[in-house]
Amino acid sequence: MLARYKPGDKVAVTLLRGGHPITTTVTLAPPQVFDYQIEEDANATPQAKARRVAWLSGK
Repeated sequence: MLARYKPGDKVAVTLLRGGHPITTTVTLAPPQVFDYQIEEDANATPQAKARRVAWLSGK
């Protein structure tokens, strides 16, 4: 539904609050891009390591 809009476009949004419709205008922002990295904890306890192995193996 929002694919036809671009960042900076103003869009009217209607919502219900307390059973009453309210219409407001919002300005669309560009999508946020998150850069992250997953690393194994070198200090993990044996129990945590066992849980990780079980989780990754689907058990």
